[in-house]
Amino acid sequence: MTAAAALESLFNEDLYQLPPRVLIILAEPWEEVSEDSRTLVAKILSSVRLSLPVVHIITRSDFSVDDLAAFAPTRIISFGSVFKSAHKPYENTVVGNTSVIVADRLVQLDDAKKKSLWQALRVMFGI
Repeated sequence: MTAAAALESLFNEDLYQLPPRVLIILAEPWEEVSEDSRTLVAKILSSVRLSLPVVHIITRSDFSVDDLAAFAPTRIISFGSVFKSAHKPYENTVVGNTSVIVADRLVQLDDAKKKSLWQALRVMFGI
């Protein structure tokens, strides 16, 4: 029996299975985000059955999946931060094992952009 197999049989309870890591990237620091925008983020997350305490929020003006390897994200949702790889905004782009959605800044999201974001989130989360 290999060491990995031994660990899998030892710790097979849900208690030890960590959920996939979701990373939210903002172009501005969280402290500078308005209350309305914070509420919008919470509503977006609740639409995919997540909440603010279970995601990791960072601030970056631009990013690549390799830059964020230390966070080990499985899903990245960017609001206003520039993705260095080829992509289309408001579409789920898969880079390696990481799904990425790039959207405009929170204050720039109108109804049409919110609808496009929802469609991309449905693909990302399999809803």
